[in-house]
Amino acid sequence: MKYDISEKGPEIRIRFKGIAERLKNLTEIFRDCQNGLCVCPDSQCENLETIDIEPGDDELNLRFIPKSGRCFNKTEIEKCMLKVVERLSAGE
Repeated sequence: MKYDISEKGPEIRIRFKGIAERLKNLTEIFRDCQNGLCVCPDSQCENLETIDIEPGDDELNLRFIPKSGRCFNKTEIEKCMLKVVERLSAGE
């Protein structure tokens, strides 16, 4: 599984590749995040308005959209993705 994180204006975009067997679990993690049950070790979820989740056959594209007047810290989002990978590796 690989992922890359990019910024486009105030949005953060994340693309996971090589995740066919983990697509369902990964999608659930981000749906939980969207509902306020985030794995992030800091307060990045407080900036979140919504996440557009676009699953594919072997990839998952995410678009994190901030609340009006808020922004994300890309470094902190990168730390969040490490937590997501840890959670997946633990089989949650």
